[in-house]
Amino acid sequence: MASLREVYQEFYQIAEARAQRKPFASNLALWEMAKNCQRQLTGNEPLVWTRCTFPQELIWSFGILPVYAEMVTTIIGHVKKSPDFLMETESAGFSTDSCTVQRTSLGGILSDSYLKPVLLIGSTDFCEDGMRFFEHASRHYQTEYFLLEVPPICSPESVDYVEEQLRSIIAKLSQATGKPFDQEKLKGLIRCSNQIRAIQLKIEEWKRQVPAPIYGRREDDFFGLLNMGICGKVAGELASKYYEEIVARAAQGLRGAEKIRLMWLYALPPVPKVFEFLEELGAHLVATEQNSIHWDEMYENEPVRALAKKICQSRTIGPIENRLRHIIRMAKDYQVDGAVHFSHFSCAYSVGGIRIIRDELARQGISFLNLDGDCAVAQHNNIDQMRETLESFVERLTH
Repeated sequence: MASLREVYQEFYQIAEARAQRKPFASNLALWEMAKNCQRQLTGNEPLVWTRCTFPQELIWSFGILPVYAEMVTTIIGHVKKSPDFLMETESAGFSTDSCTVQRTSLGGILSDSYLKPVLLIGSTDFCEDGMRFFEHASRHYQTEYFLLEVPPICSPESVDYVEEQLRSIIAKLSQATGKPFDQEKLKGLIRCSNQIRAIQLKIEEWKRQVPAPIYGRREDDFFGLLNMGICGKVAGELASKYYEEIVARAAQGLRGAEKIRLMWLYALPPVPKVFEFLEELGAHLVATEQNSIHWDEMYENEPVRALAKKICQSRTIGPIENRLRHIIRMAKDYQVDGAVHFSHFSCAYSVGGIRIIRDELARQGISFLNLDGDCAVAQHNNIDQMRETLESFVERLTH
């Protein structure tokens, strides 16, 4: 079985070759992520393990490398080694019914302890397995685990409470690194993040047009990389280059006519050519929940409070109504004909809300398809069955 170290090295070789062959912004971002992974290998820089709902700017401001559990799982899946690391957790006694996203990264931790962090940071968000697995990681590394408690409703009082906890995290990071908190550095990182947000909003405006001049799927992987592991000036430059490429592609036009406008809910499946298959059918993905903007522009002069507010504004925090409002707003803004919900096996957050989301979309006159699968392990998905299900759904919408 390959170690997590070997997976990172293989990932770097793949990303480097792709970027050198086709130096598009998305490939360069993948390579930049691979470079940061190589930095994690050296042991020369402190690390913090965290999860997708925690903003990276605070971690980077201390010169610490963030290690996102979901990104580790993505990298393992990218080199097709997910089953090996899931087997590692099964051998350690973890249930096969638990989330493969969290369990894959935990398998990486158990297989190779070189990514020892100075702190683990989680939050009380949508993923209960993520909170539990970080407890196991904390025991494995003998490292403190800070669980950020986020109130279910966003309010000034909620932001106050989260801000207070972030300041506790700042004190722990300062103690771990021996560095004082640099507020000006954090301001600069937030300024870059706001610039990236503005670029993403420009792209979203293009996708709202009917017909949309660009394919909506393409930017999700790109901005996902920027949100979990690439920060500051480099991230801003990559985002600017990506926007220039989007403008150039829009000028060339799309390959086929837009017959159906789709919205994709929850995670994107690790299945090759699924979205290209939809495009061939004339079904264009114009909106995706995973990387949509759900937070206000951050006020850089109060950087810690700005990050606290961003956390509280997450659609994954609190009751299903928070997520539902976001979905309905997207459906109206992008004028979609149908919605596909990719329901990840063993995920209470994604599976548990299906009925409520389906019924509300039906009241809005929007067709709904529930697509079961595994968003972490490609081998757990039946590609042919998935394509047949999607094709039937598109046929139903076009007749």
